[in-house]
Amino acid sequence: PCIIDRKKAILSPITIMTYVLYLCHMNDVKPLYSEDGSDGLPPFDTRDIVICDEVHKMPDIVQNWCSPEFSEDYDMGELGKLIDFINSEGLFEPDEREECTTEHLVEYQHKIVDFIYDKPTAFSYYMKYFRIQDAIASKIDKIRDIFENKEFGGGKLSKDDKAVLFACSWLENRHTRFATYPKIVENIGYQNLVINSVYVNKTKSFNHKKFCINCVYEEWLVNEFFNNKSKHEVMMTATVGDYGLFQREIGVGLWEYNRQFNDFKYLRIPTTFNYKISPIYMIPDYKMSYAYKDQNLPHVVEIIDLILQSHKNQKGIIHTGSYEFARKLFDNASTETKNRLLCYSNSKEKEYVLDEYNYCTDKVLAGPTLVEGIDLPDDNCRFMIVMKVPYPSLADQLVRAKKDVIPFWYDGETMKTIVQSLGRGIRHKDDWCITYIVDGSFENIYDKMEGRISPEIYERFKKVTK
Repeated sequence: PCIIDRKKAILSPITIMTYVLYLCHMNDVKPLYSEDGSDGLPPFDTRDIVICDEVHKMPDIVQNWCSPEFSEDYDMGELGKLIDFINSEGLFEPDEREECTTEHLVEYQHKIVDFIYDKPTAFSYYMKYFRIQDAIASKIDKIRDIFENKEFGGGKLSKDDKAVLFACSWLENRHTRFATYPKIVENIGYQNLVINSVYVNKTKSFNHKKFCINCVYEEWLVNEFFNNKSKHEVMMTATVGDYGLFQREIGVGLWEYNRQFNDFKYLRIPTTFNYKISPIYMIPDYKMSYAYKDQNLPHVVEIIDLILQSHKNQKGIIHTGSYEFARKLFDNASTETKNRLLCYSNSKEKEYVLDEYNYCTDKVLAGPTLVEGIDLPDDNCRFMIVMKVPYPSLADQLVRAKKDVIPFWYDGETMKTIVQSLGRGIRHKDDWCITYIVDGSFENIYDKMEGRISPEIYERFKKVTK
């Protein structure tokens, strides 16, 4: 069925696919075919028009798709299998055999991280790592020929043979990402790259289990790997945030490394929702930032208790910002509030509490991952509480770099997340949901964002004072 559906999609004038699949076909698959069509047509060729939904997610999607990622255990396992097999078959040239070792790969990836703040040196080791991986990747066709000849001769592939073939496919996908970054450096320079941890061990050293290389200028990535692969685009989202930042993020704004899209047009469709019945109350008294969270937590929990008392027999959401705050809220809340709270500590538990929430009349969901992906119309959500402003984590090196380089990005990204969360409880034009922002840190963002977000959203905010 999968193959049949894929053939139908190839032949169809209209095809629905994910961003990642589109990126793979336009950047990885299509270049394998000649432009004159002498060796056939690519399965998905350039379409006349591409319609992009939820386009505010595109920068993150493109970044994740093309970012090289290292993993000390897994990388050496797959690359090590290929190196061993290539050596056993004598496929390396003499100069390659000396350089292409797992010891060198381990050494170079450690050097990349050791020189995280010395980008020229870090990238020089990246290129050494890349050249080894490139030499291994160049042998993939020969490896497959060996196994095809073995099967053609009546032999059967062993478990180890299949593991090597799997490693070939794994490396093909991986190597595309690694080949991207020399091109990025050539166009915008290594000073715009950051080395980012994906999983950090408890010592918080740079001996990461996983780390990746990111590009600060995501608009260059979007323009290079998405916009330039499409004839015409319609980009849609209900979460624009700051228009100037949005234009830049999707690769159509004026910036140092980009041309201006003179044929770019922006159309804002007026809302049909009645937001007058869905006010957003800001309570500015108690900040929940790192410096103030311990002293202000009891006051914030007390406010949340009062809000829940005023919404008896109604269902709602509390955006806690982290699992830690969800736990502290539950531990410090009144008994009445505790009896209503549905908390969770991981994605599996979240599934269970969502099921329970759907079959109750007065429960309250509390957790950090309720901004997107849930649909709670009408009585399923009549109030929301933002306990902690969802600032992007400054432990993320990419976030830190973008904050330093792109004016208003950090506050704009935070506001965009809040706007996205507001949509969980208002799903149609007659729906309503009252929101309370109890983290006093939000007042600073509110002041900066005047004139930078939708007027329908901005006019909903009401400051509550003692």
